[in-house]
Amino acid sequence: MKQALKQSRTWLLISMLAVDGLFFCLTDPDKVPSLFLMVGFLLCAATMYVLLRVIIATSAWYGLPLHRQGRRLAAVLTGTISALVALQSIGALGGRDVVVLLPLTLLAYLYVSYGRNTQSG
Repeated sequence: MKQALKQSRTWLLISMLAVDGLFFCLTDPDKVPSLFLMVGFLLCAATMYVLLRVIIATSAWYGLPLHRQGRRLAAVLTGTISALVALQSIGALGGRDVVVLLPLTLLAYLYVSYGRNTQSG
């Protein structure tokens, strides 16, 4: 059962990468409306989430026990990477932003994990 889930997640990643490739090859960011830029950003974030889920699922093969908190970890990392990409795309990413965003990411992950653990216990 788990093998089938991993295979479907891998095929989802491959198909999303193909859609990303088509979308980004067929659009010119200078000529499309801003709605298409937002769609591309969301598509990129969704692909990043699925990629992180596949990486976290395969980390179990190497003895890293990340598969239990895979969704939370992937969501927090996707949000962080997406925020960095968004800041970079508008030209507002600096060293201070990274220094501030990384501890906030750690705090967000700990908060979400703590909230989940106290509700189940």
